[in-house]
Amino acid sequence: MSATARKRKEELAQALKKLIQSKGKTPALKYQQLFEDLRAQSDSAITKDMFDEALHALADEDYLTVTGKTVRLL
Repeated sequence: MSATARKRKEELAQALKKLIQSKGKTPALKYQQLFEDLRAQSDSAITKDMFDEALHALADEDYLTVTGKTVRLL
């Protein structure tokens, strides 16, 4: 993975984290709704793969976990 791709992945993960934090103290979010909200607020196109990579990056930080179609905060 190139340095540019890593930086983009990191920026997307941070944008996703801010979006989740803006939703308040919700312990669980719907996967599809979160994906659509992130796409709506982004200036650039976001693919499902990019979204999944950002979710995995946040899961690696023990910030959240993905169970089926639900994103749960830890």
